[in-house]
Amino acid sequence: MAGLFEKIEIIVVDDGSTDDTAGILAALRRGYDDLLIIRHAENRGYGVALYSGLFSAKKDLVFFTDADRQFDPREVRRLVTWIHDYDLVVGYQKNRADPWHRRFNARGWNLLVRLILGLQVRISIAHSNCFAARFSTGSSSCPQGP
Repeated sequence: MAGLFEKIEIIVVDDGSTDDTAGILAALRRGYDDLLIIRHAENRGYGVALYSGLFSAKKDLVFFTDADRQFDPREVRRLVTWIHDYDLVVGYQKNRADPWHRRFNARGWNLLVRLILGLQVRISIAHSNCFAARFSTGSSSCPQGP
């Protein structure tokens, strides 16, 4: 992200992992002042983890992606070039690594959105989304989710 922003924050939500994620994040925290770690004591699900991260963000622009490495974080540079013209910029994967049934569901969802809402956009229902958005909650009073 060097050169894109003056200051960034990195928020990692550990949604109750049972491996050594908490220890690895604690070690990383010592080297990165801008790293905020949110730890759920138990797995609360993708939606709550996403909510926790988004509502803990203090910057005006938010970029998120999962840690499954299906998205290259360097691609955020391409998203940010559009954010001055739009409130939300969404990236998607051209060559998804998902099983056939997830790709089938995504195609069905996109068709439904086009037919019902008349939107000519690609929406990914996979957990490897990435977006840049003007996002301001005004408070981070609910960092653990609903």
